[in-house]
Amino acid sequence: MNRAAIRGHWAWTVVTTLVGIAIVLGVLWWSGMALMPVRSGSMRPTFYPGDAVIGVSPRLVTPKVGDVVVAHPHQGDQQLPPIAHRIIESTPEGFRTQGDANPYADAWIVRPGDISHTVVASAPLRFLRSPIAVAVAVGLVALVLLWPRRRKEAEPTQQEQPWRTAPRRPGYAPRHSREPARSR
Repeated sequence: MNRAAIRGHWAWTVVTTLVGIAIVLGVLWWSGMALMPVRSGSMRPTFYPGDAVIGVSPRLVTPKVGDVVVAHPHQGDQQLPPIAHRIIESTPEGFRTQGDANPYADAWIVRPGDISHTVVASAPLRFLRSPIAVAVAVGLVALVLLWPRRRKEAEPTQQEQPWRTAPRRPGYAPRHSREPARSR
């Protein structure tokens, strides 16, 4: 492979990677998707501290009883930090929430406007804090990057393959050929 072909290959790889990242980011922005950390143990055993929840905009997934939502509730005139709790009841004022590990429902009512995301999945990122997990992840990345690749071989020339004959004239077929002679 010559230098120009290698540069072209790398340019194609970089451009397709950037386009792929732009498409993924566009879909994430359109869906309102977010990756949010879990900071407390109020949702154990569903989520543990150190995990991450993946939420989408409530305009795409309407929250209902049984769903876990991320909300910014108000208690009195004070806005609380975001919480991820399960909706246990729907009331005319909004939703009543409760953490799975909490024995009682939350003291506040979450209004529909307070909900920023409906949780659709979680990622157990707490395992990444382990030195063994970090070593395995680094090893896998190094293995993928350093794995030897097969290079495409150049097409052999006439001198390297003497059994290969020169291209034939149209309408010519030698006597030992299985191809019929073409008529003019």
